[in-house]
Amino acid sequence: VKLSCAMGAALYPHRQWPRLARLWNAFYPTTGLNAEACGLIRMLEEALPTFVGLLMHHRPPALRGRSLAEVLAVAERQPARLSELFETWHATPRRMRGAAPALVCAVLGQAKMDGKLSAQRESRLLGDLLAQWAMQRALDVSTTGPAFARGRSAVPVT
Repeated sequence: VKLSCAMGAALYPHRQWPRLARLWNAFYPTTGLNAEACGLIRMLEEALPTFVGLLMHHRPPALRGRSLAEVLAVAERQPARLSELFETWHATPRRMRGAAPALVCAVLGQAKMDGKLSAQRESRLLGDLLAQWAMQRALDVSTTGPAFARGRSAVPVT
């Protein structure tokens, strides 16, 4: 979680990352751990900025020489942009259903961090959307799979 917060802060600067790290610390305090475990945790936390810097500037062949920030939709996923999308989708919910699943999850997560969406509502929305995406995927496969290719129509799902 701390690594995720550090990565989030590097790619998508916002006050939510330190807040989330503090919340994690509250749920998983180091009090009561032995000195060796506390030392290891402290060492790992101190190494996070250097490690994240390496990840941010690494340009592996698998990414065709581009960095993480260059291959991820960083501008589209900035917290302010995600908050704007939530407001738009709140007014017109059907627009959310046509968005990419990763974007929808980012928008809902940001709305939850902004206090605009309860955990219960987020859970219901994601459950509904996951079911919709799974059904759409199944229908897409049924119309492009081997049966369709052989000229047979897919059986409708009811």
